Amino acid sequence: MATIGDRYVLAGKHDHDRLRVISEIHDGRTRDLLQRAGLTSGHRFVEFGCGLGYVTRWAATQGAAVTGIDASEEQIAAAQALAREALVDRVEFRAGSVYEPGLEPGSVDVSYSRWLMVHLQRPVDAMRAIYAALKPGGVMVCEEADVSAVYAEPRSEAYEEMREIGLAGGLARGVDYAGGRRAHTWAKEAGFELVAQVRKVHAFLRKATGATAGSPRS
Repeated sequence: MATIGDRYVLAGKHDHDRLRVISEIHDGRTRDLLQRAGLTSGHRFVEFGCGLGYVTRWAATQGAAVTGIDASEEQIAAAQALAREALVDRVEFRAGSVYEPGLEPGSVDVSYSRWLMVHLQRPVDAMRAIYAALKPGGVMVCEEADVSAVYAEPRSEAYEEMREIGLAGGLARGVDYAGGRRAHTWAKEAGFELVAQVRKVHAFLRKATGATAGSPRS
């Protein structure tokens, strides 16, 4: 059953197909983004909202010690099965919440999420939880959507109406599907320093070296 906001989960075989297609389309750029952010062998890597774990498994093949966390136990079970089939070790998948991930403070080098924050009712709180888990100087990599920027060429009034219905539906449920353009401001509020922003929707942000884990700056 699909739910919206902080309980956002799409489960079942059809959603597996959707996640596979998204992986095929986007993972190449995601891998490049993570490498630019400094992910390397020996790093502790955590993906929040990992789904079927495509990015998490790739990070494991790069020599990182990895954990994938998702709210869906069904998707976690599928991710574990896919990792076994691919003979990928040094990977852990577990169900959990980004707000309370159960990670040791100051233990993570690189975190990653794709389109997670725009589905949350409290994205700044989620980023604060990630901040607490990062080592000083650690990096949070986010890929976020801005549905308000979606368009059709040539122009389609029906397409624009669909976009506005989607945006209004998100706001009615307490989430911001145009949040990609504001993700960097959420991160700064959570205590991060902006390192780079790509096309306004891809960003990686660093935890200040001098900051104390678990105590984000205001």
